[in-house]
Amino acid sequence: MKMQEDEETQLKGAKAFRESLLWLVLRILAEKPSHGYEIMKKIEEMTHGRWKPAAGTLYPLLDSMQNEGLIEIKSYEQEGVRGGKKIVYGLTTNGWLLLKDQLINKISIYTSMINYIILGGIESMKKQGFQSEANEVCSNLMEWIAKLDEQIGKYCEKK
Repeated sequence: MKMQEDEETQLKGAKAFRESLLWLVLRILAEKPSHGYEIMKKIEEMTHGRWKPAAGTLYPLLDSMQNEGLIEIKSYEQEGVRGGKKIVYGLTTNGWLLLKDQLINKISIYTSMINYIILGGIESMKKQGFQSEANEVCSNLMEWIAKLDEQIGKYCEKK
């Protein structure tokens, strides 16, 4: 029984890992078409060196994404490339649509987390007599909201 639970936990972890990597690949390719090594380096850079996906993990994912119609080959180079070939991938329309769905999903998840962690934390602090600490968190939150609103204004049309 315990062994089966461990296997199920590993499978769930592997699925979450694959989804995270897929999300990152979509986001990176949204910036510009890239080849596998560029994607690996970008993830390593974004995680401050804490994670660099292995080629044995990334390239099968790229093949799967291509088979699912999320990405396509933009260019293929063999001349002067160490290792034999360089394949540059870009998003397809389906890739862009999945990215949009992922962004909307992330907004929902992070909104719930902010509500629970930050707003609930402020409420708990006040109830426990930590009013000045709660006010400090509120000040930081308001500064962040103002910066976020400014950034949103750069990218999103306000209604």
